[in-house]
Amino acid sequence: LAGLGRAKVAVFGLGGVGGWAAEGLVRSGVGHLTLIDNDVVDITNLNRQIQTHTENLGRSKADELLNRLARINPDCRLATRQEFYEPCNAESFDLSFFDYVLDCIDSTESKVDLLIRSTAAGCTVFASMGSAFRLDPTLIRTESIWRTEGCPLAKVLRRKLRARGFEGDFQAVYSPETREITDRTVNGSAGFVTACFGMTLAGLVVRDQMVRTSGLA
Repeated sequence: LAGLGRAKVAVFGLGGVGGWAAEGLVRSGVGHLTLIDNDVVDITNLNRQIQTHTENLGRSKADELLNRLARINPDCRLATRQEFYEPCNAESFDLSFFDYVLDCIDSTESKVDLLIRSTAAGCTVFASMGSAFRLDPTLIRTESIWRTEGCPLAKVLRRKLRARGFEGDFQAVYSPETREITDRTVNGSAGFVTACFGMTLAGLVVRDQMVRTSGLA
């Protein structure tokens, strides 16, 4: 896709959402992708995380994903940072380097800090809200964080962002689906839902970059 090869994207969090987002971007022709996560592959990830299989348990999620993506698109400049993003180490991340930041972090405090700093750095930010305990991918929506409805995580983020004096905006991928929770095993996440969250994030980057490079932005 025209212009996507020039885009520099960072994916924070390489779990059931972030890994699929990275895959969608590489298969679409993104030129530069940085993968940030310090976790290792666990057997409980098998149902939803794209880089996970029975032969790489215990290995770095970031490295395993990089190896997979490099075989898909050798022209993509791939980098990893095997570190959790946290407010205490935020200054060590040069967010201004990136055109796009995809927030796929689970920790609320880290999420809020990343969203505020990425926006301040001039990045276009797309963020994943809660995808656990949902079974209907057709309910996934994209909306301003301030107009999301029915997502408990988004509600918490709005409150925390206001408390930090944040007056910016970013697009959130979320689902208003609610259901009775009867089984919390494997984090209660369905792979076909988290994958759709991730691919929706990738699609937001692709469409935004196409608009920018077409001169319509």
